[in-house]
Amino acid sequence: MRIRPARDADALEVARIHVHAWQAAYAEILADDYLENLSIKEKAAYWERVIHQSHAKILVAESPDGIQGWIVYGPARDPDALPGTGEIHAFYVCPKCWGQGIGHELWQECRSRLVALRCKEVTLWLLEGNQRAARFYESLGFAYEFGSRQIFRLGGREVAELRYRKCLGGPEEDLVR
Repeated sequence: MRIRPARDADALEVARIHVHAWQAAYAEILADDYLENLSIKEKAAYWERVIHQSHAKILVAESPDGIQGWIVYGPARDPDALPGTGEIHAFYVCPKCWGQGIGHELWQECRSRLVALRCKEVTLWLLEGNQRAARFYESLGFAYEFGSRQIFRLGGREVAELRYRKCLGGPEEDLVR
């Protein structure tokens, strides 16, 4: 598995993983018709724009069979974020590859790059009810931040996001391993 920055030509594969991962991970969380109507073509147009932007930090996991996962990271966008806080903006692996270590490899490279950017901690937002992802992030040392729950509408349903947080480097990170 090779981890590398995304290129413009990756947009279609990134979109395919995006749609398939949502359909698999959010089947019990979002409405079936919403998930069934997700468009790889529309997502590809979106990802073409995002990947092309110079400030977008996107890594892909590439095997001989193509891209198997990706992660988007950068400075935290939350208004209450302290300086030195990074954020995982999006993180998906092809559902057929779940449990094969691809997410862990992507995280390790992302973590190294966040540390190089002098981030002291990293946050992410997770849809409530996505237990598989919660277990994955907790296995990496992320912890739910109590009181961070935000409710919004998506696909005709009210859903909640939960913020998770992890210290990067130093003795605090060693304590959660």
